Amino acid sequence: MRRNALFIAASFVLIGALLPAPSLAQPADFSGTYLCEPQPLPCRLGETYTIAQTGTDLVVTIPDGDTANGEISGETVLTVGAPLNMLGLVRNGAIEWSNGTKWTRQ
Repeated sequence: MRRNALFIAASFVLIGALLPAPSLAQPADFSGTYLCEPQPLPCRLGETYTIAQTGTDLVVTIPDGDTANGEISGETVLTVGAPLNMLGLVRNGAIEWSNGTKWTRQ
């Protein structure tokens, strides 16, 4: 299972590196509350995360109240630092994270 998670994380990094860097003059709006879904890693039932956005800068509030700083790295790529340390790809209206979870905006 850990091997799978490492493969997924490496794939996200590779995909992010290969995507062209679009102009972020007007980045998409990711502000809002997101429901975490297991994809394949588990989330607690009903666990939500909140993203606040200023330009391309993100602040993610996790269920225990801690925050993580992040940024919009490309049109469909998000990065978030400690304590989450994740890379996200935006697909089909959701964020699929390198830790194997998927967040859907509520």
